[in-house]
Amino acid sequence: WRPVEVGTATAEGTEMTDYGTLLPGSPIAAGERYRVVSEVPDPSQAALEGAGTDYPERIVQRFTGLPESTPDRVAERTEEVVADAESPVETARAIERYLETTNSYSLSVDKPDGDVADAFLFEMDQGYCTYFATTMAVMLRTQDIPARVATGYTTGEKVDDDRYLVRGLNAHV
Repeated sequence: WRPVEVGTATAEGTEMTDYGTLLPGSPIAAGERYRVVSEVPDPSQAALEGAGTDYPERIVQRFTGLPESTPDRVAERTEEVVADAESPVETARAIERYLETTNSYSLSVDKPDGDVADAFLFEMDQGYCTYFATTMAVMLRTQDIPARVATGYTTGEKVDDDRYLVRGLNAHV
Protein backbone atom coordinates (compact mmCIF):
# COMPACT_ATOMS: atom_id res chain seq x y z
CA TRP A 1 0.00 0.00 0.00
CA ARG A 2 2.89 2.35 0.60
CA PRO A 3 5.43 3.13 -2.08
CA VAL A 4 8.96 2.58 -0.81
CA GLU A 5 10.78 3.35 -4.05
CA VAL A 6 9.98 5.24 -7.22
CA GLY A 7 11.96 4.08 -10.23
CA THR A 8 12.57 6.02 -13.40
CA ALA A 9 9.48 7.96 -14.31
CA THR A 10 8.70 9.72 -17.54
CA ALA A 11 7.06 12.44 -15.43
CA GLU A 12 10.29 13.94 -14.16
CA GLY A 13 10.39 14.99 -10.56
CA THR A 14 7.95 12.31 -9.38
CA GLU A 15 8.45 11.87 -5.66
CA MET A 16 6.88 10.32 -2.57
CA THR A 17 5.23 12.62 -0.05
CA ASP A 18 5.64 12.27 3.72
CA TYR A 19 2.36 10.35 3.71
CA GLY A 20 3.60 7.75 1.22
CA THR A 21 1.71 8.96 -1.83
CA LEU A 22 3.13 9.71 -5.23
CA LEU A 23 3.32 13.26 -6.46
CA PRO A 24 4.17 13.51 -10.16
CA GLY A 25 6.37 16.41 -11.17
CA SER A 26 4.16 16.90 -14.24
CA PRO A 27 1.01 15.32 -15.66
CA ILE A 28 1.42 11.71 -16.73
CA ALA A 29 0.23 11.33 -20.29
CA ALA A 30 -1.24 8.26 -21.93
CA GLY A 31 1.51 5.78 -22.72
CA GLU A 32 3.98 7.11 -20.16
CA ARG A 33 5.19 4.69 -17.53
CA TYR A 34 6.75 4.70 -14.12
CA ARG A 35 7.87 1.98 -11.74
CA VAL A 36 6.92 1.88 -8.10
CA VAL A 37 7.95 -0.64 -5.46
CA SER A 38 5.36 -0.92 -2.70
CA GLU A 39 5.32 -2.42 0.76
CA VAL A 40 2.32 -4.60 1.54
CA PRO A 41 1.65 -4.89 5.28
CA ASP A 42 0.10 -8.09 6.52
CA PRO A 43 -0.51 -7.67 10.25
CA SER A 44 -1.91 -10.58 12.18
CA GLN A 45 -5.32 -10.39 13.83
CA ALA A 46 -3.59 -10.32 17.21
CA ALA A 47 -1.39 -7.39 16.14
CA LEU A 48 -4.44 -5.41 14.99
CA GLU A 49 -6.36 -6.13 18.18
CA GLY A 50 -3.37 -5.27 20.35
CA ALA A 51 -2.38 -2.08 18.57
CA GLY A 52 -3.86 0.11 21.30
CA THR A 53 -4.50 3.83 21.20
CA ASP A 54 -1.08 5.31 21.87
CA TYR A 55 -1.05 7.30 18.63
CA PRO A 56 1.82 9.68 17.81
CA GLU A 57 0.84 13.28 18.54
CA ARG A 58 1.39 14.33 14.90
CA ILE A 59 -1.19 11.71 13.86
CA VAL A 60 -3.67 12.81 16.53
CA GLN A 61 -3.31 16.45 15.50
CA ARG A 62 -3.79 15.76 11.82
CA PHE A 63 -6.34 12.94 11.74
CA THR A 64 -8.76 13.30 14.66
CA GLY A 65 -10.12 16.82 14.21
CA LEU A 66 -13.62 17.57 12.98
CA PRO A 67 -15.16 20.81 11.72
CA GLU A 68 -17.13 22.65 14.38
CA SER A 69 -20.10 22.42 12.04
CA THR A 70 -20.26 18.62 12.45
CA PRO A 71 -23.68 17.99 14.03
CA ASP A 72 -23.67 16.45 17.52
CA ARG A 73 -26.03 13.73 16.36
CA VAL A 74 -23.23 12.17 14.28
CA ALA A 75 -21.21 11.46 17.44
CA GLU A 76 -24.35 10.39 19.28
CA ARG A 77 -25.24 7.86 16.57
CA THR A 78 -21.65 6.63 16.52
CA GLU A 79 -21.73 6.05 20.29
CA GLU A 80 -24.80 3.82 19.80
CA VAL A 81 -23.17 1.92 16.93
CA VAL A 82 -19.90 1.21 18.78
CA ALA A 83 -21.27 0.73 22.30
CA ASP A 84 -19.95 -2.84 22.56
CA ALA A 85 -16.60 -2.26 20.84
CA GLU A 86 -13.56 -2.70 23.06
CA SER A 87 -10.76 -1.65 20.73
CA PRO A 88 -10.20 0.69 17.78
CA VAL A 89 -10.35 -2.30 15.42
CA GLU A 90 -13.68 -3.43 16.86
CA THR A 91 -14.93 0.16 16.62
CA ALA A 92 -13.97 0.35 12.95
CA ARG A 93 -15.61 -3.00 12.21
CA ALA A 94 -18.81 -1.97 14.01
CA ILE A 95 -19.00 1.24 11.97
CA GLU A 96 -18.29 -0.61 8.73
CA ARG A 97 -21.02 -3.18 9.45
CA TYR A 98 -23.47 -0.45 10.37
CA LEU A 99 -22.89 1.52 7.18
CA GLU A 100 -23.09 -1.60 5.02
CA THR A 101 -26.39 -2.67 6.57
CA THR A 102 -28.09 0.74 6.62
CA ASN A 103 -27.01 2.09 3.23
CA SER A 104 -26.73 0.50 -0.19
CA TYR A 105 -24.22 1.28 -2.91
CA SER A 106 -25.40 3.43 -5.80
CA LEU A 107 -23.77 5.80 -8.24
CA SER A 108 -27.11 7.53 -8.83
CA VAL A 109 -27.40 9.80 -5.82
CA ASP A 110 -27.63 13.54 -5.46
CA LYS A 111 -24.98 15.43 -3.54
CA PRO A 112 -26.43 16.27 -0.14
CA ASP A 113 -26.67 19.79 1.19
CA GLY A 114 -24.51 20.47 4.22
CA ASP A 115 -22.49 17.88 6.09
CA VAL A 116 -21.98 14.71 4.03
CA ALA A 117 -21.60 12.35 7.00
CA ASP A 118 -24.69 13.74 8.71
CA ALA A 119 -26.75 13.45 5.53
CA PHE A 120 -25.51 9.92 4.79
CA LEU A 121 -26.32 8.78 8.33
CA PHE A 122 -29.71 10.41 8.70
CA GLU A 123 -31.18 11.35 5.34
CA MET A 124 -29.81 9.00 2.70
CA ASP A 125 -30.16 5.28 2.21
CA GLN A 126 -27.81 5.04 -0.79
CA GLY A 127 -24.41 6.39 -1.75
CA TYR A 128 -21.15 5.59 -3.44
CA CYS A 129 -17.64 5.00 -2.11
CA THR A 130 -16.98 8.64 -1.23
CA TYR A 131 -20.05 8.77 1.02
CA PHE A 132 -19.17 5.53 2.81
CA ALA A 133 -15.52 6.52 3.27
CA THR A 134 -16.23 10.07 4.43
CA THR A 135 -18.89 8.96 6.89
CA MET A 136 -16.71 6.21 8.33
CA ALA A 137 -13.78 8.59 8.78
CA VAL A 138 -15.97 11.16 10.54
CA MET A 139 -17.51 8.50 12.78
CA LEU A 140 -14.06 7.18 13.73
CA ARG A 141 -12.84 10.68 14.47
CA THR A 142 -15.78 11.22 16.86
CA GLN A 143 -14.23 8.35 18.84
CA ASP A 144 -10.75 9.94 18.77
CA ILE A 145 -9.53 7.26 16.39
CA PRO A 146 -7.32 8.79 13.69
CA ALA A 147 -8.84 8.39 10.24
CA ARG A 148 -8.52 9.85 6.78
CA VAL A 149 -10.04 9.32 3.38
CA ALA A 150 -7.51 8.31 0.78
CA THR A 151 -8.00 8.07 -2.94
CA GLY A 152 -5.93 5.98 -5.24
CA TYR A 153 -6.12 2.88 -7.37
CA THR A 154 -7.04 -0.73 -6.88
CA THR A 155 -4.36 -3.28 -7.79
CA GLY A 156 -5.40 -3.48 -11.41
CA GLU A 157 -4.78 -6.46 -13.68
CA LYS A 158 -2.05 -8.91 -12.71
CA VAL A 159 0.20 -9.36 -15.76
CA ASP A 160 3.11 -11.22 -14.15
CA ASP A 161 4.12 -12.62 -10.75
CA ASP A 162 5.02 -9.18 -9.43
CA ARG A 163 3.56 -6.85 -12.10
CA TYR A 164 0.17 -5.22 -12.38
CA LEU A 165 -1.31 -3.07 -15.11
CA VAL A 166 -3.18 -0.21 -13.46
CA ARG A 167 -5.49 1.93 -15.59
CA GLY A 168 -7.70 4.93 -14.97
CA LEU A 169 -10.66 2.63 -14.45
CA ASN A 170 -8.90 1.35 -11.32
CA ALA A 171 -9.25 4.73 -9.59
CA HIS A 172 -11.09 4.40 -6.28
CA VAL A 173 -11.67 5.99 -2.87
